[in-house]
Amino acid sequence: MDRDDVGLESDGSTTVAVESTPPLVDSVPRTGRCGRPPGINPERRELLAAFAEQGLTLGEMAAVLGVSRQCIHAQLKKCSGLQQTRKSKLTARRDRNRSRRSHERALRDLKDRGEWQLVHFLQEAETHGWVINLEPDSRVRINGVPLAFHRPRRLHGNRRRTHGTRYYHLQITRPEWFHVVCLPDGRYTFYLPDPQRHCGTYYIRSTAESQPWPSWPNEMDLQRLRTRPRVEKRSKVQTHRHAA
Repeated sequence: MDRDDVGLESDGSTTVAVESTPPLVDSVPRTGRCGRPPGINPERRELLAAFAEQGLTLGEMAAVLGVSRQCIHAQLKKCSGLQQTRKSKLTARRDRNRSRRSHERALRDLKDRGEWQLVHFLQEAETHGWVINLEPDSRVRINGVPLAFHRPRRLHGNRRRTHGTRYYHLQITRPEWFHVVCLPDGRYTFYLPDPQRHCGTYYIRSTAESQPWPSWPNEMDLQRLRTRPRVEKRSKVQTHRHAA
């Protein structure tokens, strides 16, 4: 028995050893849970929601907040729906970046090949609100429709006649495409996509006025053009006289 746990009592003649009573311990159970709380700070939640709408990666979020990627991942788990929102926005952001890089590369290829007239037309088309789809080693698309860019150089017609009409001509083999004719003097002639247009040779007078930029047909107009009945050209019937 330790000396600290023993007390001495004396009645004058006899000394008796008495054990000291230990102090009482509070036996009330502890309330609450150990570890981090299950919720998340409302301010931090709003900040993570804004980051998720921007499509930021875990590394970009962690760099802004000064924490680790694992911490951001754990906090996003506590916010219902933010994980799916961030993934969808991040996928859309990567698609936009990939499309932008492809556009810049295709535009650089056109400039390297000397297609300055086509590049100038595409720049003007963007100012008119048309959507330009450029992919390397593929045909240019305007509002999702393939573009056929014509640059006739040679004039046809009779030069000797004073009042003779001279003209340029082009071949249209795919009427469902968007055809643009760029004349040497910089004028444009437009043939909007029309599946019912007849294939063949089209003539443009050299003295024709420049056409204004047309309004792009909406989906309803394009559907109406597709379903319009096509008028077939009737060939002349040739009759032959036989000798009696």
